[in-house]
Amino acid sequence: NEVRAGGPGQLFFVVGMPSKPTTLFQEYFTVKDIDKDGKAFDKVSRLHCEGDDVKLTLDINMDIYPARLNDEFRVTIASTLSPGDTSVEVGEFNPRLEESSLFQENEYIMFGRVFKTKPEVPNVSIYASFGGLLMQLFGDPGNLKDIVALDSNANIYLLMHKTKDY
Repeated sequence: NEVRAGGPGQLFFVVGMPSKPTTLFQEYFTVKDIDKDGKAFDKVSRLHCEGDDVKLTLDINMDIYPARLNDEFRVTIASTLSPGDTSVEVGEFNPRLEESSLFQENEYIMFGRVFKTKPEVPNVSIYASFGGLLMQLFGDPGNLKDIVALDSNANIYLLMHKTKDY
């Protein structure tokens, strides 16, 4: 890659291979409902959450990460926990990942795959599975563009950090 500058007062730009963003999506959500269609498993609950521009439905292990109505948290979807590391992540435990800032800034982390993107004009739904725990993000494609752009079956990390606990 090389950096070139325009004339006075113009922005710099990079010529060459664009780098993929590590953080694909980040939004703050509030838990609006829990298990509204009934509870299927003892330790797993389905959270129904709303952010400013996106809705989230997410299965979580309530023994590991308990959640209650009106809890607020930040959700980050990332392509890697190791920015700058070009090796392929396969979902196996790597103790070096615990050193990353993304790992240290969050309380609940899941590794999974995007398995379906479904246009629902004018919105889009993105579905992912984290070892059988499911997620649906629903919203404007512009807000979800970096996830929509992923290849089918792309690996992702979902990271959560509570910002308000009830």
